[in-house]
Amino acid sequence: MSESRSISKNGQDCWRAVVEEIQNNAATLEQNYTRTMDEKIVGFVMPEYDLTHTPEWSLHIEVLRYSVRFGPASCKLQLYYLPGGSAMRRVLELSKQDQVSLVILHDDQVGVDVHGRFLTAKAFADQTIQQMFEKVNFPDAR
Repeated sequence: MSESRSISKNGQDCWRAVVEEIQNNAATLEQNYTRTMDEKIVGFVMPEYDLTHTPEWSLHIEVLRYSVRFGPASCKLQLYYLPGGSAMRRVLELSKQDQVSLVILHDDQVGVDVHGRFLTAKAFADQTIQQMFEKVNFPDAR
C-alpha cells in the first residue's frame, strides 16, 4: 500500500490546513528576525477565495527584508488550488512553476506530496517559509 492516499474529496480541508500552517509560519518571522526598527524580516500571507475572476483559490506569500545597511530583498510565491481537486500549483517569483499533490498521510494527517517526498502540512509550511527566508536573510547571518 502507498504511503499516502489521494484526497480529492477532502482537498479543500487539506488546502485550508496548508494555508493555516503557512500563515502561522509567516507570522513568526517578524518576531524572530527583527534586529532594529531599520532591520527586520517579515512575512505576508494573503489568501484569496473570490472565484469571480478565476476558478482557483490562491495564496500569495511574500517574505521581505527591510534593511538600511543591506538594502531590501523579497521573495514571492503563489499557491493555487482548484476547489475539488487534489493538487496545488506553485509559482515562485512569477516564473518557476510546478505542481504538488495534497494527500492524507498514513496516520490520517493532512499532507503534501512534493515530488515523492511526503510532508505534513506543517512540515510543508516550515520548508516553504524557510526556503523563502534563506533567499532574503541578512548577508552577515548566512
